[in-house]
Amino acid sequence: MVVQALDRQETPAHASRVGIVVSRKFGHAVKRNLFKRRVREIFRQNKNLLPRGWDFVVLPKHKAGEFPADYQSLYQDFLETTKKLCPL
Repeated sequence: MVVQALDRQETPAHASRVGIVVSRKFGHAVKRNLFKRRVREIFRQNKNLLPRGWDFVVLPKHKAGEFPADYQSLYQDFLETTKKLCPL
């Protein structure tokens, strides 16, 4: 998973937001929507761990294997990537 982050530089900082982009090369709509639902849920559950005032854009990374990845691996990947991108 690729995560891009942008600090909105707001005062006061509002809640962080997430955007998910999945192209058709990743499969039919059911698979793409499953990926989006999983990422949205991971973001919702961890909103309080992320800094306020940031925008996150999530793109799947094409790997050999099953798409979308299982929930647990997406969860770990999202948290590891966001911790690298922005200070907590």
